[in-house]
Amino acid sequence: MEACRHAERVRTLKRHAAVYAVGVVLITAVWAETWSVWVVWPLLVWTQVLLAHALVTYLRRPVSEAEVRRELERLERDR
Repeated sequence: MEACRHAERVRTLKRHAAVYAVGVVLITAVWAETWSVWVVWPLLVWTQVLLAHALVTYLRRPVSEAEVRRELERLERDR
C-alpha cells in the first residue's frame, strides 16, 4: 500500500516538473518581450516549491521489509 502511495507521489512530482518546464518557457518568453526584472521572483519561488516537492517525495520513501525486520529485532533485543 505504501509503495502505491509513493508511486503516486512520484507521478505527481513528474507532472509538477512538466508544468514547471512549460511555465519557465512561458515566463522566459514574457521576459524576452518586456525585459522586466519581476520575472525572476516567480521563477525563484516556483523552483523552491518544486525542490521542496521533490525532497518530500523522495525522502518519504516506503519502509522496506528489511528495515521493519531490523527494527523488530532491535525492539526484541532491548526488551
